[in-house]
Amino acid sequence: MKILLAVDDSQYSRYAAAQTAKLALNAWADVTILGSWGPSSGKGAEQGRGCPVEDGPLLESLHQYQAMFLEEGTSENNPYRARQGSREWLPTGKGTWEELEVMRGARKNLRLILRQGGVSQVLAEDAAADYDLIVLGYGPHGESLPETMRGGLQKIIENARASVLLVKQDQPIRNLLVCLDTSEVPQRSMEIINLIAYIHQASLQILGVMREGWIEIEVDKAVYNLHRYFASNQSEVITSFTEHSELLPFVSQKARSDLLVLWRGKHSIVRKLFPQKWLNDLVGKSQTSVLVLR
Repeated sequence: MKILLAVDDSQYSRYAAAQTAKLALNAWADVTILGSWGPSSGKGAEQGRGCPVEDGPLLESLHQYQAMFLEEGTSENNPYRARQGSREWLPTGKGTWEELEVMRGARKNLRLILRQGGVSQVLAEDAAADYDLIVLGYGPHGESLPETMRGGLQKIIENARASVLLVKQDQPIRNLLVCLDTSEVPQRSMEIINLIAYIHQASLQILGVMREGWIEIEVDKAVYNLHRYFASNQSEVITSFTEHSELLPFVSQKARSDLLVLWRGKHSIVRKLFPQKWLNDLVGKSQTSVLVLR
């Protein structure tokens, strides 16, 4: 699994980083922490000039986020820490061994990256490395998004190859509301949901979306398969159905989930049902975190 954590120096990014550290440790994921600053000049990066950003809040925050990953768990199960040196007998020639000091590195990658620009650089990094998940912190009215990314959330959702997790500033996840309106359910999407449920010991509510009073066989089968998959992983699972015309009121007014899960596949009703700025509006009004799966 590969995770891209896009951050600035806000308190919301700190919470997103803490949540991502727990998720990454349990998934043994390779992680990139992306700091974005300033408008892009359109010029290539200058070589041999050191860090282009002066010491300040952004660099300090990047190292604090890095420390969250390094400090998560124990030294034995944390894949981002460099392992201690040990003396081992190693072959040095035919029929010859020598006891040498061996230093073994971290088992998973934890990278810090700076990119000039905002939304386009998140998408460029996503395209370059084929991530499974992009994580952003957010609060009311989107002020939690990295400053250079505000106003571009919809662009990230629509164009990212990876799934996107929007993390609320400080709210434990007790329940996941999984809105399923498609039969296209990739295995890695199910694994992301299951991993989050496991970490937080959260229950799941699978909400099948009907078309005008009838349930498509493919969706009904997908709901059944999801229920069986999550129940087999010892999660508490509740299944129900709603008409697509009732989905938006249900999500924005009635739902009491701590994480709202949506799909954005080619044939998703949700993709067709909500207006272009549906997610910006939903994020601004909702008290829940949002996971948009591919």
